[in-house]
Amino acid sequence: MKKIIKLIILALFLVIALPLVNPEETKNMKNTSLDQTNSLKEDLAKERQFAEIKRQKLEKTQDLEEKTIEEFRILEKNELQNIMKLNEEKLVKLAGLNKSQIKKLAEIKAVNLRKIIGLDEKKINKITSLDQAQLEKLSNLDRARLNKFSQLSINSLNKELQKLEIKKINPSALFRKRILTEQKIRTAAERFQVAEQNLLSLKKDLDAEIKLLKKAKGSKDELGVKEHSKKYLLTAADAIINHLEKIKSRVQQSQNIDEEEALELIKDINKKIQELEDLKSSAEDIETKDGIKSIAKDINAAWKRTRISSEFYVRLLVNKKIQETIKRSEQLEKKLDSILAEIEEKAFEVKNIEEILTIFSEKIDEAREKLKESQGKSIKSRATGIEADIQQLIIESKSSSQESEILLKEAHNILTEIVKGIKALYPAVDFEKDRLEEQIMIEEKEETSKVNVEIRGFLKTSQQTLVNSLIQNLNQTKTNAEIEIDATVEKENLELKKEIKGTLTDHQKILVTQLTVSLEDIGENVKIKILAGEFE
Repeated sequence: MKKIIKLIILALFLVIALPLVNPEETKNMKNTSLDQTNSLKEDLAKERQFAEIKRQKLEKTQDLEEKTIEEFRILEKNELQNIMKLNEEKLVKLAGLNKSQIKKLAEIKAVNLRKIIGLDEKKINKITSLDQAQLEKLSNLDRARLNKFSQLSINSLNKELQKLEIKKINPSALFRKRILTEQKIRTAAERFQVAEQNLLSLKKDLDAEIKLLKKAKGSKDELGVKEHSKKYLLTAADAIINHLEKIKSRVQQSQNIDEEEALELIKDINKKIQELEDLKSSAEDIETKDGIKSIAKDINAAWKRTRISSEFYVRLLVNKKIQETIKRSEQLEKKLDSILAEIEEKAFEVKNIEEILTIFSEKIDEAREKLKESQGKSIKSRATGIEADIQQLIIESKSSSQESEILLKEAHNILTEIVKGIKALYPAVDFEKDRLEEQIMIEEKEETSKVNVEIRGFLKTSQQTLVNSLIQNLNQTKTNAEIEIDATVEKENLELKKEIKGTLTDHQKILVTQLTVSLEDIGENVKIKILAGEFE
């Protein structure tokens, strides 16, 4: 009995000595064990996935070494599948980078990654220091700009990338700024033909009237001189009107400008046409020699203004068309890069075609730069009232446009060579198929911190200096304001209008006043419009 009691006491002591286990701790221990089991399962699944992806790639690319693929164990399944679309040469180059670079680049779509891997090591090291968003933006650039941007310092590169934005677009509706019916386009085209024929006929009439006018002067036929002078002026006015009608019809059928811009241009053209119609009406009633001289002066002034405006309208339409062609070419390059990626994945060698595609991209980039030059000169021509400067800027703008067009034609010839090369290499290629890459577009953000200036008419050097001083001051102070000064001369009477929206500094008010007063001796219509705003 005593022995039993001793055993019971000993058992109680042992139970008391045992550490107490909290139920919650028991639960955590079970969860930890479960997590370890799940983690082990995930690791095993990942290992199986890696082994399978590696096996498939090695089967397709027999010269690829297993150790190259081993460098990519750090990647997730989707990243691994993405880079396995690369050929052996590109995979070897990627495997030679550090783990951080590999991880960052693996997030870039293979079709864009191919272009980055094609850069030299120094450029790759630089661009992989960008954050992922900037790197993604850079990878979506065409080959020419990708290479050009990667040559910049990292600070300059970041600044340039900040000016760009990625947009998702609908390729089928990309290039139409406005939708026009076939009937509207056809009607506008018919109006163009009518105006063209009228202009040809009127030019013949002008030549005939000049001969008759010379004959009347030679025979000292005063009535004949008046009659043919008037007819010449009326015919000249009609010729200018039909010249404007031709441009208007081109605006009406253009799908490269938006509706608001088209309406503004048409409104401006109609205003000029009406001005000429009014001058024609005045000319009909004039019988005196002085009256004819006065109306001749007005028509000549109207033609001078119209000629300048016409050059601007035409350059705008031409440049919009060039811009559309460049955008189409950018998207076409994306399609071709995607096609080459697809073909390369089927183990075809596309290096030679890629080199030609790079040349195509460089031609398009040169055309893009020439277009920017032309647009810049055109904007400058609208911001000055000095006639000689306007003419020079128009010539330079036109020249840059023409150079851009030549480069685009050269690019088209290269494109033909690329298409032939792809078809010869892989006849089953589907060029019509829409690819995801074509739904992405890189666009330059519009500058907001600037002053827009438009001058219609001609200024003296002193007046232009005042305009330039005002613009410079508005930029310096980042003033938000609209300033419009309108000087209209009608029958030798001057009407001056000034309108200011926003708050100007005292110095700016003085400059505006000085500019307005300086227009009091103007001989022709002048309109100055300055829009300063949306500074960051």
